[in-house]
Amino acid sequence: MKIARPVSGARSVRRVAGWAFLALVTSAVCRAETPADGGRGTAPRSGQIAKPDHGPRHPVRSEEFVPLNGLKQYLLIRGDDVERNPVLLFVHGGPGFPGGIFARKNAELERDFTVVHWDQRGAGHSYRSDLAQAVMRVDQFVDDTVALSRWLANRFGQRKIFVVGHSWGTMVAALAAARAPECFDAFVSVSQLANYRESQRVVAAQPAPPPVPPRVADPRLFWWTLSSPEYSPGTLPRVLAGYRFTVKMLETEITATNLFFRIKALDVPIWFFAGAYDNVVGEPVIRAFYDRLRAPRGKHYVRFERSRHWPHLQEPEKFASQMRLVRQATWEGAEVPRRKAPTRGD
Repeated sequence: MKIARPVSGARSVRRVAGWAFLALVTSAVCRAETPADGGRGTAPRSGQIAKPDHGPRHPVRSEEFVPLNGLKQYLLIRGDDVERNPVLLFVHGGPGFPGGIFARKNAELERDFTVVHWDQRGAGHSYRSDLAQAVMRVDQFVDDTVALSRWLANRFGQRKIFVVGHSWGTMVAALAAARAPECFDAFVSVSQLANYRESQRVVAAQPAPPPVPPRVADPRLFWWTLSSPEYSPGTLPRVLAGYRFTVKMLETEITATNLFFRIKALDVPIWFFAGAYDNVVGEPVIRAFYDRLRAPRGKHYVRFERSRHWPHLQEPEKFASQMRLVRQATWEGAEVPRRKAPTRGD
């Protein structure tokens, strides 16, 4: 009987990141129906500000570059009503793979949030081949996240924003929430990366996951990757170059980072979304980090029974319904004057 040996160190980051990318662009996301109850959630908190649902709406569809800590970085901003809805910053995974490519897969979020897809430094439209190793460090990404969160709150007249991280993005977003909790209404972790070495040990030891039911490949995902209005086929070489560059720059530091030691508590409301069959970071490691994390403002764990590493793409309806519950439970509204809604070209 052959025993698979876990790949050590930086090579394992490249291998897993490569498989993650390959799985996405070859449509390894499965279409799955959402359970009727949409998953368990949390009731709205007493005293939250209810936003009236009448009058004209103010949609936004914007692409822009914003200077963050000395580097212009790309934002894709989409939402149905910037006057009534809170801001949600999506911190993508990879590292180096822009989540905005799949914005349409989670378009339902735009009914309830002004969704900001950010190409992190070195990724997608923010890629530059002359970026130095010194500015491609985990703490630099955390600095960028905090700076962008403050910029977005000011831009849209919010007191705070929501931050959602996926995979590598959960490491960045969690560290940002630890550093500047005053910036965030809530932190939502999707497939938390807390200890890469432990994740690889757990994933190597666990049996192969069963097929995610129903086992139906979604052929639209590959098409969306190539036909996204913001990421045309002509930009694919840039996306791939940024992905390879970012993995190379960060792999050693990601492997060495252990959030079990770096983060003991978060002073923001917390939601963890975990795929039951996560074969990249391993649900047991996600759950262990969640259980040890102190959260004086409350924490919630939601298991996506038909997902692996991409619950927001593999169960998008359930993801949207859970995010609606997060908003209901935590958003206090915005009472400061708003700026004019940004539009394309502003």
